[in-house]
Amino acid sequence: GNTTWTRSGNWVSIPANFGMTAGKWYAEFSPVSVSNGSYIGVTGRPATDARLNDLPGHDSDSYGYAQNGESITGNSGSSYGDTYTGGDIIGVALDITNLKIYFSKNGTWQNSGDPTSGATGTGAAYTITTPASTTEGFYAFSNADGASGTTTFQANFGGCSAFTVSSGNADGNGYGNFEYAPPSGYLA
Repeated sequence: GNTTWTRSGNWVSIPANFGMTAGKWYAEFSPVSVSNGSYIGVTGRPATDARLNDLPGHDSDSYGYAQNGESITGNSGSSYGDTYTGGDIIGVALDITNLKIYFSKNGTWQNSGDPTSGATGTGAAYTITTPASTTEGFYAFSNADGASGTTTFQANFGGCSAFTVSSGNADGNGYGNFEYAPPSGYLA
């Protein structure tokens, strides 16, 4: 299902091919092996502009959660959450309704985040500042940077998980098979 990718060499970003323009969405990513850093995030650029030599958070319309625990947007990082490594599962909750993005590590929302907090955005990693992308779509994506080493990512958008799921959590419509329960109101 195109849910596993391996990078060796230069920066590579892999976006989902489904752009979200409204609503609330959940996905999980797991770095299998990591070298020279990794980023998981959301971009407001279309999949056809896949940013193959870019990082989540490099531009003002992309938002990343870095392996070192920083949140990054506009190529500027700030302290946000825990570091992560191979085998961890990073959840991404994208709330386009309220223009917020949240990240979890192994089921714990970072920065005391509450994706169900609506417009207040409790603990959100980002408030989306480029809402024009609600017409173009937001795309979840992951990236590995650097020019050496090999990094492998696995993704789970609810349908075909690349990594083993032992818990079997579905979204509110009964769809999906996630390791951790999607927040109430978020869909696969």
